[in-house]
Amino acid sequence: MRVGIVDIGSNTIKVLIAEKSGDKLRTLGQKSLEARLGGDHLDGRPWLIKEKREAAISAIQELLTFATTHAPEQLLLVGTSALREAANQEVFVKELNDSSGQQLRILSEYEEAKFIGAGIALDPGIPDAENFMAFDLGGGSLEQITYPKGQLEKAQSFQLGAVRLTRSLCSHNGTSPLSEEERQVIKQQVLSTLPPGDTAPLLIGSGGAFTVSRAMLLSRLPGNEKLTTQELFLQPEYKQIPIEVLRELALELQSLALEERLKVPHLPAGRADIFPVALEIVLAIAEQYHAQAWLQSFYNLRFGLAASLLSGEFHEL
Repeated sequence: MRVGIVDIGSNTIKVLIAEKSGDKLRTLGQKSLEARLGGDHLDGRPWLIKEKREAAISAIQELLTFATTHAPEQLLLVGTSALREAANQEVFVKELNDSSGQQLRILSEYEEAKFIGAGIALDPGIPDAENFMAFDLGGGSLEQITYPKGQLEKAQSFQLGAVRLTRSLCSHNGTSPLSEEERQVIKQQVLSTLPPGDTAPLLIGSGGAFTVSRAMLLSRLPGNEKLTTQELFLQPEYKQIPIEVLRELALELQSLALEERLKVPHLPAGRADIFPVALEIVLAIAEQYHAQAWLQSFYNLRFGLAASLLSGEFHEL
């Protein structure tokens, strides 16, 4: 069977089409569009404003058209943090159904973390798929997944997304350089929220903060200057990103105003305002668990959901 997963996130909307190949998952196609749905409030409540709802639905329709070229037998549309928290989520759900005929499943915090973990566990590049700690950083939330001895032990979601903290902790909403005071506030917010745990020298990271960081670092290696983003990811370097290298990149980008960040190669315009905060979150997580490096993984929520659909397990939730 062939399945399609549309993941409606706070900052990006993505689709994956996959099928089973033996005991593995084979990717047939994937695409993502920057369409920031979250980050707005009305009367103190998270709110999906009309313009962003329309942009998100337009992006979803484009991704659904892309998905049909691969003829999936089953389509699953899921929403995460932005939709989970929005006071007017039912408006978006109805608008999406009216425009596309598709039903939307809004995942709970636990479901989101659980399926992200299931996706990351499929990554053949993980040194030890039986034992790992992973984090997925999105716009609205941060998911922590702990896998000891091949079993899910912990799947937690925290309100530490990059869009959320940029909006709540930075008065300039990401348009100005990130001050030392703001960096410390973000760091303390992360350290005081995440539970203490064992030392994890290598952490697994999924989400835009990690893919964009790796692309930027790869593009700076000799001979890579003219490669596309996809070509860069074929290079073997920086699969594991040392914390010190990531810290240098963070300090560089945090010293720039938004208009300067927009000129940095391989930093998408839709992420340029939140990226300094995203990197500070990533560095704080590493400090909390005494990590020496992040291993970037492309496996994520969509992979976990696809595997669960293909195995017939998703209906159990």
